[in-house]
Amino acid sequence: MKNKTLKKYMNFSAVISTLIPLFFIAMFMHLTGSFESNYEEYRNKFSIELIAVNDIDDSDKVTITYRITNNSWRDWQWINYQVLHKNNDKIIYSSNSMIYDWEIDAGEQALLTVEVDKLPNITAFELTIQELKNRTRFPL
Repeated sequence: MKNKTLKKYMNFSAVISTLIPLFFIAMFMHLTGSFESNYEEYRNKFSIELIAVNDIDDSDKVTITYRITNNSWRDWQWINYQVLHKNNDKIIYSSNSMIYDWEIDAGEQALLTVEVDKLPNITAFELTIQELKNRTRFPL
């Protein structure tokens, strides 16, 4: 009888001593961003609203400010975006860029101000997010 109890305890102990290090490894990988999420899976959780378009004095540039709402449960950073310059729903020109230090928290809103070329006859600027990366708590 004592032998069976001892064997069960030894098996349980072996399982626990294996799972505890695996748990800490998984937690470390999570905190450093090793488990990347694919932004495409969360695209429908974002909304984009145009806030302002302002000419830059003595320049051939325009600044555009958008309010982006993140309705997902993930924090994001490092935005890769495209701005479509339109004239009556027809795409005239597009510009792409990345901002490495831009961040948005889960369930929050963040402003994004971009600078693009001023072109004649543009009636709308449409922002499309191409890619976002998970924000890590402790980047390596």
